[in-house]
Amino acid sequence: MDLIYNKYGKIMKTGDTSVTYYSKANRISEALASDLQHGAYTGNILLPSENALAGRYGASRITMRRAIDILVDTGMLVRVPSRGVRRVETLTEVPPSAAGQERVGTIAVAWFGWEDAFLLEIRSGIREYADEHHLAVRFFSDNWRHEPIIRFFDEIESHGVDGVITIPYPDECYERSLGRLQSAGFPLVCVDRSLKNLELNVVTVDNIGGAYESTRRLIRRQHRPVWFFGQRNEASSNFARYQGYRQAMCEAGYEEEAGRMLIETDYVVPNPEHWPVEPAPERIRRFLKERCAFPISILACNDGHALATYHAAEELGLAVGRDIFIAGFDDIPKAAELEPPLTTVHQPRREIGLEAAQLLHKLMRRELRGPVTVTLPVTLVGRDSD
Repeated sequence: MDLIYNKYGKIMKTGDTSVTYYSKANRISEALASDLQHGAYTGNILLPSENALAGRYGASRITMRRAIDILVDTGMLVRVPSRGVRRVETLTEVPPSAAGQERVGTIAVAWFGWEDAFLLEIRSGIREYADEHHLAVRFFSDNWRHEPIIRFFDEIESHGVDGVITIPYPDECYERSLGRLQSAGFPLVCVDRSLKNLELNVVTVDNIGGAYESTRRLIRRQHRPVWFFGQRNEASSNFARYQGYRQAMCEAGYEEEAGRMLIETDYVVPNPEHWPVEPAPERIRRFLKERCAFPISILACNDGHALATYHAAEELGLAVGRDIFIAGFDDIPKAAELEPPLTTVHQPRREIGLEAAQLLHKLMRRELRGPVTVTLPVTLVGRDSD
């Protein structure tokens, strides 16, 4: 029997059958997310009460609250103090007649993932540039599978767009599809990362510098070596963050520790349907259970991994700021709301979108020849978790 993982838990495969194990709260969050994606509760209105939603989805109020918490953590919902919960509004296509201006081109934005704060702010930057330069924008996304995004790339000529912005994933399906677009001279810009075997146009941030400063801060404040929690895939931004971590560790005299103090979450099976990974919560929980000596210091490759560490620590009776000292990367909105607030690296998300749209527009007008890499600065935000 082979074990693979997705974001909800284990999937055990035997022959032609598969059984998925994840909680009822996860199943309900999936159903609610699907309803939101199909237009439920739009227009900046509050969702029904937890009791009303629990009745609709056949759950207890406690389970419904957990399901809502899952979507709040992903950035799909936001809590309004003393009022309730509302969805995070997504952006839609800008019609060619908007603002009384004839549109001079069409940008496609196509990527896999939840409509979280990170993606929404990047979209906002793209939209802002498009409005200023009379470009139409079409958004294509899928929360559950990569395959529709790959199909969009393969059929892009039929969609009537002049260029595309995307976030690539390290797999041969992305390499094949994006490589074909690049070879055909189709204007293409990647956000956050490139692919190992392709030289693509990329807008990214100083991942090395951000991780270096975070690691150096942890070492100076706690006077001990630091664990790295995350992926080290060579085509990902996390690999650059690992390089920054390793540089700071070596400078502090922890060269040997930098090669072995790793809490890795990596790809298990390359699958074009969902590319499953071992869930960060399961990995960090297992690591903390096996530890017998605290305190420890951890650099999480992103704020999602840091959030998983907070949850695992609470379950095991450990405390961030006492037993675990941690820093993240991304500065998601929830980072400042944690107890204690999370030290993290802020990415200029809106500026990423602006730069990506500007670079794509220049490629569309044949003003540049790639590959071009734009690297934006980041800011270390010191809080109380380290």
